[in-house]
Amino acid sequence: MKLKNSLEEAICILFVLSESIDEKPIKSATISCRLSISDSYMKKTLRKLVIGKLVLSSVSKGGGFKLARSLDEISILDVFYAIEGKDSYVQTSHLIERVYPHEEGKQIEANLLQFLHEGEEVLRNRLRKISLGDLLKSRIDR
Repeated sequence: MKLKNSLEEAICILFVLSESIDEKPIKSATISCRLSISDSYMKKTLRKLVIGKLVLSSVSKGGGFKLARSLDEISILDVFYAIEGKDSYVQTSHLIERVYPHEEGKQIEANLLQFLHEGEEVLRNRLRKISLGDLLKSRIDR
């Protein structure tokens, strides 16, 4: 499994937004400059965070972006869902059926998918338990 680079980027964007003084909106140009990333690319990530209800957007003259809730209330899973979506990332290309044709191959693939889905659920459950605020602590309880 390979996660998108935008997952780390999204977490960093949320960290930058958490540093806002008096919860004033921060311009996207300020965020992209701070993170040294393309403003246009970062806006795509910001849009996903807005759609995921993690970030609020304001288009007024003094507008920009700010957190929708505190870092302690945002789990890594919330960010994962905003960036990666909620669909399962487990898929096969049915290659096993070329090695083991007929029912045997289908059963082996079903076993593999079951194992991978169980692993995916373990990951999601763990990400659900860790907030972005936890990441800022010196040590996360295992």
